[in-house]
Amino acid sequence: MRLLLLLAATTLWSACDEPCPGTTLCGDVCVDEQNDAANCGACGNVCAEGLICVEGGCALGCFGGTNLCGDTCVDLQVDDANCGECGNACEGAQSCINGACTVVCEGGDTMCGGVCVDTQIDLKHCGACDNTCAGDGVCVDGECGLSCVGGTTECNNTCVTLQNDTNHCGACNQACAWYELCVEGSCARAASQNIPAADQGWHGDFAEGHQPELEIMAGGSVNDQLGGYVGPLSGFVVFDSADFLGTIVEATLRFEAVVTSEDETETLTLFDVSTDVETLVSAGSPEEVVQDLRTGVEYGEVTVTVTDETVQIEIPLNEAGLAMLNAAQGQIAFGVIVSSTVEGENSYFATDEDALRSTQLVLSGYP
Repeated sequence: MRLLLLLAATTLWSACDEPCPGTTLCGDVCVDEQNDAANCGACGNVCAEGLICVEGGCALGCFGGTNLCGDTCVDLQVDDANCGECGNACEGAQSCINGACTVVCEGGDTMCGGVCVDTQIDLKHCGACDNTCAGDGVCVDGECGLSCVGGTTECNNTCVTLQNDTNHCGACNQACAWYELCVEGSCARAASQNIPAADQGWHGDFAEGHQPELEIMAGGSVNDQLGGYVGPLSGFVVFDSADFLGTIVEATLRFEAVVTSEDETETLTLFDVSTDVETLVSAGSPEEVVQDLRTGVEYGEVTVTVTDETVQIEIPLNEAGLAMLNAAQGQIAFGVIVSSTVEGENSYFATDEDALRSTQLVLSGYP
């Protein structure tokens, strides 16, 4: 019995030798002096109100996701002086965003790929980062659109000219009727106009040339080796453009004339004239003037049936002729040449006696 009591006492003494393994016995309680605010670093060392025990020392308590840097609680995600970790300060215009230093965008700009951009006008970031406008588009108010240049306007995602577009005449979606044309931004109906010739003449003989007192345009053989009234059948007609329509879409040069020949048909062709009108209507016909009447840009052509009677001959003007009329200022002239398929034949072309009245430029267009 005495032996058992001795063994029990020995066992109890061994257990009380280390009553708080890894911690400290303060009174009758085991505490962790590294983080116990009532026994911080030592039994009975109480941290002041608002402080916590950190690694055996009293320190400021940080809550709400903040961290203690020095003696201050900071948010490492947004603190410019402690960005991501204590002591990591952002430089210059940088700011701490999500724990990393990033450049600060000012004036309403947006950070896209590490660069500040204005998403209201930026082609590569239109309205949002990486929203790129295609082709030659523009970014306006954060939306991609067309880049309309040269006086054109964007209508329904298409660049149009409001001055002459029949579907957008003067304004987007303002359409003209099918029989109207858009002229200078207004819908207009086609008009017709007959302009009498201001002067005309036939240069069949180099020496005589144009005789203004004769209101007849006439010529002889296409073979200038034959005798008599000979020479290339080249003539001219002059018109005053002062009364032309604003926009000409169709034009015809009309003669009332007699065409005689050994052939069944003759071809009349209109040409551009570089010789000035004063030289054309003066007496005398130098060879270079005659050549000018039958060469250059062609404005129209017609084949007529040979007859001994006065007939109405009409030569429609082509696109080049219309372009010339629409750009005309002052007096203009057409060169006229009669061509034949029979070599050396005698051909004759003459307007009627009232030539300046019967020779007309018939126009169709818009004021």
